[in-house]
Amino acid sequence: MKTRGEGIPGGRLWLGGEGPDAEAVRRFVVSGEALKLPPECRLGHHTRHGAVYVVEIAGVGRCVLKEFRILRDRGLFRRLESAFKLLFVHRGLRTMRLAGRLAAAGVRTIEPLAFWTDTRGAIRNFLLYRFIEGEVFGEHWMGELAAISPPSKADAAPAPEALEAFFGRAGEMARRMHDAGVVHTDLHPKNFIAADVSHPADTLALIDLDSAHPSSSSGRIAFNARMRSLRRLAQCFKDEDAPLLRLFVRAYSQEDPETEAAVLRALRFWRGRKWHSISDVVLSWLRCRPPRPVDRRGRTEYDVVFSIGYDCKCSQSLRRAGLQHFSYPCDWLTGAPLRERARIVAGGFRDWFRLEDLEDIGTARFNRFAGMKRIAKDRRNGLEFRHDFPAEGSLAEGFPEAAAKYERRSERLLDAIGKAGRALAVFCDGYGCPPISLADLREARDILAGRFGDKIDLLGIFDDAPGTPHEAAEAASADGHVRRWSLPCLRRSPDGLVVRDRVVARALAARVSCPDPHSPAERRARKEADRAALYAKYKAKSWLGMTVNRLLFRHYRSLTRLLQKKGIIPANTANNPVPQP
Repeated sequence: MKTRGEGIPGGRLWLGGEGPDAEAVRRFVVSGEALKLPPECRLGHHTRHGAVYVVEIAGVGRCVLKEFRILRDRGLFRRLESAFKLLFVHRGLRTMRLAGRLAAAGVRTIEPLAFWTDTRGAIRNFLLYRFIEGEVFGEHWMGELAAISPPSKADAAPAPEALEAFFGRAGEMARRMHDAGVVHTDLHPKNFIAADVSHPADTLALIDLDSAHPSSSSGRIAFNARMRSLRRLAQCFKDEDAPLLRLFVRAYSQEDPETEAAVLRALRFWRGRKWHSISDVVLSWLRCRPPRPVDRRGRTEYDVVFSIGYDCKCSQSLRRAGLQHFSYPCDWLTGAPLRERARIVAGGFRDWFRLEDLEDIGTARFNRFAGMKRIAKDRRNGLEFRHDFPAEGSLAEGFPEAAAKYERRSERLLDAIGKAGRALAVFCDGYGCPPISLADLREARDILAGRFGDKIDLLGIFDDAPGTPHEAAEAASADGHVRRWSLPCLRRSPDGLVVRDRVVARALAARVSCPDPHSPAERRARKEADRAALYAKYKAKSWLGMTVNRLLFRHYRSLTRLLQKKGIIPANTANNPVPQP
């Protein structure tokens, strides 16, 4: 919005545009009618800056007039501060410029018509903008918000569709506002107006830009500065895991799982702070790390994405990227070459898991908190089952439960691929994985295509270390059904090479998409069930006890090796080999 200033009696005038409306506004300002408005035109009580009026201007229509002046009930220093801002800061002029920036970014907001100063007698500033037809959204729904987010989750009421539409649309508007370089420090439902509060998505408008300010000359806003500006909206909920808050965060993060998790973590930090100090800013920078931006243009969409190996890190990367939503047979297995795995999947998992083919090769611990597990190896195909048999019993005792689990997962995978329009099998590098070229991937994909046809694609992710034949960063077959990525996805640890699932997940989220078939209610129920199972499994009595357990198990293997080397504890590597990732 272009603004131009001109001198008027007693001050200066800035118009928000040109044309007949601008001339009508100029006549209204010069006539001095703003200083003689009757009390019945006043809208509500005095604000912290002055008063608000609704006026009718000939040739323009209904408008809102905001008066900024020095309030007499303030102290001396507050009145001096107000006088300085009225004379030199010109808050209303900043509002005009921010409204133009938001309108260009696609955020529906006020349409400023004029801003002028008047120093005749009392020091006053005036901001005039068009009246927005509608109702303040927060005043209509604040009672329902209190019912939806009570202190006890058991008393929570279901969210009306209007509130779901509002928070989804508000998340999009807040994201566009921040991308445009505007920070609104008083963002809450009472600063939104909707023509129809029952269907607010299309008519929602943001008001009260007096509390907004530009971020900097570059227009970029730091992640934690964005989160501080959203804390007023987060404070509307007594429950930090309220479904509507998550709906707002999901829309704000553009359905990126990593960004959504970072935003929720930051809002949990800021929602309990009504005022923030420098120490809070530093602490938020340390605790709430911003997610790195992900370019999601040109992503390939699949109906089902599943892991085919090499170990459990592939499935963990897919879940972290928000691509895998169910458990499948190859998620927690290791060993066996890619060709053999493709043959098992293409064969419909027939006769692939039999008790007579399993060999007991020892016990090990593969999780910080999980107990000892017995390792079983299939002599026919080389697969190792490391998470299915408890160490206390034999393979025969734990086989029926494991067989039922793998039968259920195999049927789920085959049914999902049969119903899908496009499916993607992902194979990720891991410890002990042999070198695999693009030709090997094509051979494995041909085996899968023999059963599923052209609907299935195969993606291989490998860390081509220096000294090995290095292929291109991304290679693909001629038909596009096979792709091979080269990523620095392996890191060395005391136990060998470990896949960096965060690196793999970011690459997958930027290039592949797969919609979640679960409804929001199902996702919330699943998360609550996972939390309850985690608490029952780990028996975390306190935060301190959980932290001590993490520290102990994090260095468990290193301490064990050191004590064995010093002869303090016996080395029992025959029955309890050191596990590899």
